[in-house]
Amino acid sequence: LVYLIDGGLLFLGNLQIDGGTLIVDSGTIGSYSISITNGGTLALYAGGAITSYSSYASCEISIDTTSFFIMNGGTMTGINVQNSGTFSMNGGTISGYKGSKNVILNTGTFAMSGESEISNNMVTGNDLIQNEGTFTMTGGKITGNEAIGKVLLFFKIKRSTFINKGTFTMSGGEISNNTADGKGGGLLIDVTGSAEL
Repeated sequence: LVYLIDGGLLFLGNLQIDGGTLIVDSGTIGSYSISITNGGTLALYAGGAITSYSSYASCEISIDTTSFFIMNGGTMTGINVQNSGTFSMNGGTISGYKGSKNVILNTGTFAMSGESEISNNMVTGNDLIQNEGTFTMTGGKITGNEAIGKVLLFFKIKRSTFINKGTFTMSGGEISNNTADGKGGGLLIDVTGSAEL
């Protein structure tokens, strides 16, 4: 069990939380990648921050099928999340990502509630949020994001802000003011997905 508090700074090239718990209460972690495995837990609270180690690349947080990321507050800047486990976003902000990967790729369980916010991110050549698992939204905002396609062999592949290939249930919160050069500036439901709004 590791606590990062009182404005502490921790800069690591690659961080692995293998079966343990890392709590970021009021400090900052900078990393190229964070891997949560074997039942590990990362918890981020108000006052805490996770940022990319480099201004030239994003930081990827990956969560395996047995592991957990609990975001109760704080900020994540230049971050993309690949979730196969459980990601609970109860507060805080994910912003400032510019890159070619999904900001959120969910194949596990993703819950968004409270005052959480995904905003001011730009994805090129991919969809901003791709849900292939279970995504439940009872609060929070997805706003001010942009998804831009790419040119491949003279064909422009258009992208969406949020593509749902899994199960999406929305009983609260807001999806607004996002732009995409393809379908789904708000929500695009794939033929394999379902949504309850």
